[in-house]
Amino acid sequence: MKRLKFAIVSIFLLSLSTIGLNAQQSCYQIGLNEGKEIFNAAQRLEKSGKGVDAVPQYWEALRRFRLTRSCRDLPANHELDTWEDKSIKGITDGGGKINETTYLNASPRSLRFTENGGNLLITVNTNVNTWRVGNTPAWCTTRKSNNQLTVTCSKNTASTGRSEKLTIIANALTYEITIEQAGKTQVEISPSASVKITGLQFAGRYADGTSGNFGEKLYNNMTFLRPQITCNYLTKESKKIKLEYKILDPNGKLLSGPEYTYSEEINLRANLQQNDVLELSEWGVINGTAFAVTGKYTFEIWSSGVNMYSTAFEVLAKPLPPCEGIKITRVRFAGKLADGTSKGHGESLYNNMTFLLPRITLTNLTEDSKVFRLNFRILDPAGNLIAPITGNSWDKEMTINGNIQQVYEFDIPEWGSATGTSFEKAGIYQFEIWCSGKSIYTTSFEVMAPESQVQPQPKPKPSASSSGLKASVGIKAGLNLVNVSDETWADMRPDFHAGILFNLNFGHKGDKPGFFSLQPEVLYSRQGFKMDGEAINFDYITIPLMFKFYVYQGLNLEVGPWGAFLISVNPDSKAIDGMNIKLSDLKGGKDIGIAAGIGYDFNFGLILGARYQHGLSDMAGNLLWRNRVISISAGWKF
Repeated sequence: MKRLKFAIVSIFLLSLSTIGLNAQQSCYQIGLNEGKEIFNAAQRLEKSGKGVDAVPQYWEALRRFRLTRSCRDLPANHELDTWEDKSIKGITDGGGKINETTYLNASPRSLRFTENGGNLLITVNTNVNTWRVGNTPAWCTTRKSNNQLTVTCSKNTASTGRSEKLTIIANALTYEITIEQAGKTQVEISPSASVKITGLQFAGRYADGTSGNFGEKLYNNMTFLRPQITCNYLTKESKKIKLEYKILDPNGKLLSGPEYTYSEEINLRANLQQNDVLELSEWGVINGTAFAVTGKYTFEIWSSGVNMYSTAFEVLAKPLPPCEGIKITRVRFAGKLADGTSKGHGESLYNNMTFLLPRITLTNLTEDSKVFRLNFRILDPAGNLIAPITGNSWDKEMTINGNIQQVYEFDIPEWGSATGTSFEKAGIYQFEIWCSGKSIYTTSFEVMAPESQVQPQPKPKPSASSSGLKASVGIKAGLNLVNVSDETWADMRPDFHAGILFNLNFGHKGDKPGFFSLQPEVLYSRQGFKMDGEAINFDYITIPLMFKFYVYQGLNLEVGPWGAFLISVNPDSKAIDGMNIKLSDLKGGKDIGIAAGIGYDFNFGLILGARYQHGLSDMAGNLLWRNRVISISAGWKF
């Protein structure tokens, strides 16, 4: 069933892509082609012997043909009746059922005419071809064409507005639409003085046809932005005003243009309406590239050259599918024996083991909480899948919270048999983790003969004169002299760093280090700058990878890249050049750079060093800040 839903979604996305590529085609032709493609896909399934699986696609084709009836360019001699009949036959032949019900609605639900009257359209949505107009205001006339109803109203010469109901009838259903018309305008009021906008929020419409609710998060696969305003009308007379909208991307560039992104006319209602909610026209492009850049956008509403309202909205990166939003970093195994005892995770496994107990470590890559199912496969030393059930040995559904970069460790259900025959073959077993039909992690574990059959082997004694690879771990801490570049108003200030290191020396001989070492480090580093006497603190987890060259005994030169993760900022915001910068928005940012330095490693373990770190990436998209750090440290290698 999941594969079928995936196929339907794929066909729908392909249809949307076809719409973008064939913008010159008519609405009717596009809808007909989409329905035919889905219908043909269903027929191919039916011919392959999967008639039951084809039923949902016949339903999807039927829905597409019915939606196409609402196209304004629907021809008189269209093919929709024939194709709908074919789809219904495919549904019933495949064992599906048709539940036809009468439905009726129309858009918009109300029409507002100016005092001069004119023509406005109503779109009627019903499955009854013989729908008709019932009650009509005496000062209006109607004209029906397919699913469109044109309402024409005469000029209102009275100073007061008027309002009546227009009724649409389909079988036993009725639908009322309010027809309103403003009275004769007495005094002209400027548009900006006619309405006061008190709030503005947004919703997104996406390529898959879904729409978010107003106030929800917006993502960069959004095809259209939908604004909604809350406003107060400041006039007793209904009138129409023109609103013009500016959308500026995170770099301050006006979208579309040249002066405004887009504009529209809206009708102001009479009687000093308060806190009225009005959905504005949406804007975007169907291929979803208008808001591809993530960050904060500015939205401004203008009328007659007056900026009536300005706000901002943030566009986030498109959420990854659950399986792509995680990264498995390690799997460890333990064994359970027939007597109920268990080996610890990471200990040796033997072929008298009855059950395998895996423990998984994974990292959440996004801010979203997610539910996903992991499937596990075990292949014996001969490459055969053990106990295949629908292609997997066993599975488990997982739920994790939306903390980005959060590390989770959990045990999955044990697997094996009480007889101890599942792992009786000694050798290397392969362990695979799958998600949504895709392999996301593979490792192996060794199963050995029972301990009583294993003959201990003597370990070679190390020689003091031996040479080769030497590994050591250590700790270090010290002083930071920190600043940011390109900001002459920022002062250097002292701070600190501390952490651990791992040194891998090549060519070590006796007490003498080899010429070259590879030294990764993990450091907590407080950085930042001072401005107007106030310290600005940025707390990082910094990971340097240093290449060390020993030029004379313990004297060494080092160079290498580093990466850093910003974990906290203090204070949250700061006024800079009259502008309040929200520093807390930088939290979670990443930084990279290059470092170089000099040091001395003593034989007994003491290490001294000085290093310069040069940041290569901007800390913020609109601030030319790059980290500059001089660090002096001391430590000890064990």
